Amino acid sequence: MSQQEEKRKTSDVFPRRTSGVRLPSRGLCFTLALALTSFQCIPPAFAAEFRVFKQTYIRQTGSPVTETTSFLVLNHTGTPWTLRAINGDLEDTSVDKVSSSTLSLNGVEVLQPNQFNQHVSLIEGPVTLLKEGDNTIATQVRGKPGGQLTVEIVGQDMVPPTVTWQQPPAGSVFNTDTVSATLRLTDAVAGLDPKTLAITLDHTTPVLTAFAPLPTQPTLLATLQATLPVTEGAHTLLAQVRDLAGQLGEATVAFTVDRTSPTITQRSPAADALLQQPRPAIGASFADSLSGIDTSSVRLRLDGVGVTAQSTVTDTSV
Repeated sequence: MSQQEEKRKTSDVFPRRTSGVRLPSRGLCFTLALALTSFQCIPPAFAAEFRVFKQTYIRQTGSPVTETTSFLVLNHTGTPWTLRAINGDLEDTSVDKVSSSTLSLNGVEVLQPNQFNQHVSLIEGPVTLLKEGDNTIATQVRGKPGGQLTVEIVGQDMVPPTVTWQQPPAGSVFNTDTVSATLRLTDAVAGLDPKTLAITLDHTTPVLTAFAPLPTQPTLLATLQATLPVTEGAHTLLAQVRDLAGQLGEATVAFTVDRTSPTITQRSPAADALLQQPRPAIGASFADSLSGIDTSSVRLRLDGVGVTAQSTVTDTSV
C-alpha cells in the first residue's frame, strides 16, 4: 500500500474535526469510507444505548505512551456502533483538553493527531471494525501534561431480553413437596446483566439462590435450574432480568401443588339403605378445592361391575 493510500485510509475514518459543542447522539449521520460504513445513521431515540468500552486518558509528563486495552463484544453484527472521543470534559470547562492524539481500533487507526485541538470538544462517528469476542483499542494522548481524553464505544439495542420458563409447564399440578424449575434467558445484542436477575415465588419470596448461578460476565444465553420446596396451594414464579442497555425482560408461570385427595359426599343410595325400587338411582357428589376433579378418573361400580359408561359425569357429581 502506498503512503498516499495509507494516509487516505486513516484520515477518512472520521471527519477532520467537529465543532466545539457536543454533537447530538441521535439522528447523526456521517458519510465515511473504509473503516466505517459508506453511509450509516445512528438509530432513533427509542433505541437503548449500552457501552462496551470507556476509558479516560490523562497526558502524563515525559514522552507520550500508547495504552492498549482489551474489551469484550458479544454480538458485533446486531447493532450499529458509535465511537466517541470526548476532549477534556463536556461539563467542566476547567479540565484541560489534548491538542493531539491517536487512536487505533483492532489495529486500524481511526483518529489522527490533526483531528484534535483546543477548540474540539467531541468527535463522534460510527465504526464497523468491531468483532465478536475480544477487541483492542490503542490510544496515545499528546500535548502538554494534564490534558484529558475520554474514549467510549457504544451500541444501540431495541429489543429487551427474552425470559422463558421451560419448567414447570404453565397450569401444571403437582402432588409433591418440591417442584423442578428451568429458566432460559436470552438477549440478542447487548447481553444479559447478571446483577439484575431476580426470581421470586408468589411475588414475595426471593428464590434466586436456589438456582444455578448466572455467569458473572455478561452473556447472550443462560439456562438456570433449581428444585424448589413448595407448600400446598396455587403458586407463581416470576423472573426478571435487564440487558446491558437497561431494558427489562420478565416472565411468569403459574402452577398448583395439591397433596389433598378429593372428597366424596352425598352417596346415593346411602350405605346400608333398604330400598324397595328394583332399579334405584346410583351416584355421588365430589369436590376438590385446589386442582379440581379430573373427570376422566371418575369410576362408578355396582357390585364390582363398572357402570360409569351408563352414567353422566360432571365436575361435581356422577
